[in-house]
Amino acid sequence: MSAQEWAGLTLTLLSITGIILGGIRWYIKIQVDPVIEAVEDIRKETKTNGGSSMRDEIKAIKREQEEAKEIRKATSDKLDHIYDLFVDYVARNSK
Repeated sequence: MSAQEWAGLTLTLLSITGIILGGIRWYIKIQVDPVIEAVEDIRKETKTNGGSSMRDEIKAIKREQEEAKEIRKATSDKLDHIYDLFVDYVARNSK
């Protein structure tokens, strides 16, 4: 084989390798890009941004639950006090 034939064979093999590697890269890009976008969407939802992320919504729900717990505690204390007053009233008037 002459030098020109060797050069042609080498360029042909390099071209075929380049086309194959380009196809593999293209296929991987098609498969990986949606995954990367999904991960970015999830990452955005788990960071606070002032009110519209999932994390902000969870914090708001937690805050509301803590406020409701305080209200239930205060209501329970008031009911206990009313019950104690009722028991005292009944004890005084039953004699």
